[in-house]
Amino acid sequence: MREMAMFLDNFNAVDCARAARRVAAVLVAVGLSVLAGPAAAQEKFYRLQLKQNSKFIDATRCSDAVALSPRSAYDGGSCQLWSFIAQGGGWYRIQNKKTGKFLDALRCSGTVALQSRSEFNGGACQLWKVVEQPQGFVRLQLRNGLYLDAAKCSDRLVATGLSDWDGGACQLWRVVPEWVKDEPPAPPPPPPAPGVSAEEQSRCRDYAATAVKQAKDALATQKCARMASTQPGGRWGTHTDPHYQWCLAAPRNARTSEGRARTELLRNCREYVRMEDPILEGN
Repeated sequence: MREMAMFLDNFNAVDCARAARRVAAVLVAVGLSVLAGPAAAQEKFYRLQLKQNSKFIDATRCSDAVALSPRSAYDGGSCQLWSFIAQGGGWYRIQNKKTGKFLDALRCSGTVALQSRSEFNGGACQLWKVVEQPQGFVRLQLRNGLYLDAAKCSDRLVATGLSDWDGGACQLWRVVPEWVKDEPPAPPPPPPAPGVSAEEQSRCRDYAATAVKQAKDALATQKCARMASTQPGGRWGTHTDPHYQWCLAAPRNARTSEGRARTELLRNCREYVRMEDPILEGN
């Protein structure tokens, strides 16, 4: 029995370590720093942006009420800035920069607000897991299995079951580092290109969509953004039209070369980030 207990203890320790490394990898992939208690002095902050309407989670005028709103500079933007505090086992408390309070499902219900640190139900009402989704988005899952949700993609935040309303976009969040600035307004869509075949226009639309996604992936991590800044500026633009128009005029080998350059930088940058993160050692 003693040997079995030791085996189970060792198994659980290894299992938890693997889980922690996996969660850390997810956070690095979406641009998050992983924070434990002693790392508070190096704390970094992020905005949480909804996929469907691009609004941000906001502690309304830095109160305990939370809702979605456009990007705000109130109190230096601190009402929309959040840090992720590791609690072990892949769970995190999400703390507001201004108030120091935590994102809380009140008494583990569907009502979401800010609260001081709580140990109700073992702290489970404030423990969130980052669940990676396609295209750089995440879901935020509460310990009881509910997800952070903009109710029917409104400004009201709730905790609810897994939802596919509007393709799941009301539960999909992008983690935006504090230092990322607002993008300028996107230019209007281009008119049909004269003298270019429909097939070629379709190919260039695909090229432009991929280029914009790669550019946004690079901007999501400061290290990648710095590496990208050393390359030609147009390569890392985050609006579709310039990429589309360039593609229409460029030979196919030039398009291929540009795509490879973006892909190679992202591959090298992500590997560099992983090497720098001590939590990922041995992963």
